[in-house]
Amino acid sequence: NGSAPPVHQSDLATISGVKAAQVSLMIKALKAKGLVSQTMSPDDPRARVIVLTRAGVALLAKAAPRMTALQNRLWPPGQDTSDLLGMMRATLQRLEASRPD
Repeated sequence: NGSAPPVHQSDLATISGVKAAQVSLMIKALKAKGLVSQTMSPDDPRARVIVLTRAGVALLAKAAPRMTALQNRLWPPGQDTSDLLGMMRATLQRLEASRPD
């Protein structure tokens, strides 16, 4: 493990708002690339626990600055992020306004 905390697969679906079946497919792809490992939960044998591998942690560390830069480009620092839907609408309006006709 790459020192990232484990997370239940069902929690990933809940937090992300993605259907459990889709999360399962994503995890399968990440496992095939060696970025995560999957084990049974010690608390519930029906549940699965997902952990980033060292390679997954390394990729996340490499991607994080790029993700932050994109986030800052879309939603400048200091902007109130409590209204995500409003932010998305404002971003869409900015993108549409900057699109060449």
